[in-house]
Amino acid sequence: RAEAALRMTVTADLLEEAKFKTCTRLDCRQPFKVESNHDKRFCSRACGHIEAVRRSRKAAKKQQVQ
Repeated sequence: RAEAALRMTVTADLLEEAKFKTCTRLDCRQPFKVESNHDKRFCSRACGHIEAVRRSRKAAKKQQVQ
């Protein structure tokens, strides 16, 4: 059943010529459907949040070293 649902979803996406991107978080790299003109880089808010936390920790560590 899951396989049939997945095939139907993929077929529907192909028929509507859907565009896809890949999440820019290196340890995710999930493909996701582009649903608006907004320049989305991550597959979910969770991935975006993880990257933001990583950037802030990296910046804080750099501040400590200086």
